[in-house]
Amino acid sequence: MQDQEEDVQAPSQSTSSQLAMWQLITCACAWHEVKLTHGGGSGELTGDKLARGSSILVLPQVASAAECADLLEHGMSAADKQQASLWSRSVSSLCEFTSNNPRSAGRVRVPIHSLSPSTSALFDNLLARVFSIIDDELPSVSALFARAYSEGTAGLVGTTSESSAVSLSKLHRQDGLQFSTREPAINVYRSQGEFHAHVDRQTLTVLIPLSPLNSYGGGGTGFWPSDSEGRPGQSVTAPAVVMRPPQGSALLYGGRITHAGMPVETGCRVIFLASFSARRLDLELLDAT
Repeated sequence: MQDQEEDVQAPSQSTSSQLAMWQLITCACAWHEVKLTHGGGSGELTGDKLARGSSILVLPQVASAAECADLLEHGMSAADKQQASLWSRSVSSLCEFTSNNPRSAGRVRVPIHSLSPSTSALFDNLLARVFSIIDDELPSVSALFARAYSEGTAGLVGTTSESSAVSLSKLHRQDGLQFSTREPAINVYRSQGEFHAHVDRQTLTVLIPLSPLNSYGGGGTGFWPSDSEGRPGQSVTAPAVVMRPPQGSALLYGGRITHAGMPVETGCRVIFLASFSARRLDLELLDAT
């Protein structure tokens, strides 16, 4: 599929029939765009729409069910070990306390760097796969990481062009990406676990569900359009859309968009998450190699 606009809305709540149709739509194309606002010119690039928070993207079938089951097992094991360790729980609580998002009793976050090298590599390889898809299918998203774009505040202002794109895969291989604190990470949401409305303030976020949809009730990721009431990072109304894409797909969204991890009602929801921008000081070196 070419890097162009698609005008298809995602279901806000997933009934069985809605979910089946949503899976059918996403599997029929290489990527799919969900619009949150109506504005912007007809020729506006997909990357620019992500950057200003007017749309989100879905990449279907990034990981197989077997791969997700393996990653899920590693993630759950790491979360259980973190909860069993007083030191790990204390560090996690301190990080949550100093963030702008209140701690949720039902949520556990495990940074990938805290895992064994072999397990960390499994998640890193999955992220590398997403970067390769973006480079091949969505050049205007890769273009968000070019120097002309990154000179704004955390890469959130400016305009892009496909000719200015850098390779996300190359940036990743050469440590040219700066991730949010304690990310990439595994987020485990059990009963009443949630993540309150916030903005990431990074150039791009990649979210990959590892749990099958029938393993939990509620949950999902809620999104608010940029023209909704309240300041960015606040929610005074219900989200415009709640995304519960299939296991192994990937959600892509920009750092301006207000979003939240919706409360899990039953079961357990596990996701792999990474929010990042380009390391500005590395760009000249990368361009020269």
